[in-house]
Amino acid sequence: MLADAVAATNLESGRMVIVDNEVTKDVFRLEAFYLLYEPPAADCAVGSTDLVRVSSQGDTQKLLSVKKYAGVRATGMTMVGGGQNMAIAGVDLATRSSMAFTIGGGILASSPNYTVPTVEVWKEVN
Repeated sequence: MLADAVAATNLESGRMVIVDNEVTKDVFRLEAFYLLYEPPAADCAVGSTDLVRVSSQGDTQKLLSVKKYAGVRATGMTMVGGGQNMAIAGVDLATRSSMAFTIGGGILASSPNYTVPTVEVWKEVN
């Protein structure tokens, strides 16, 4: 499932985030978000980051989406907005500047000295 969505050369970037998503009333499914860095094919090119979202409900696993961020090397992600959104931190490879943005595409900060978004609640799973 995951192997069909990403290149064999991709590298995991940061830790995955697992959420218990309420699909409908009384129906929940576990979802995992992965950041995978795809190195450039040529030395002078820039790579990209894929945000991969998969679900697990009972014995069924499903690829929900893959979103590509061209020219970005993501270094980590966290939940923001009371669990309603995901923020990704990384580097704009073209300008070599740090940045943080939401999965919806909104820039949270972009400068060499950005401030990390406030995280309301988090849980680490080992």
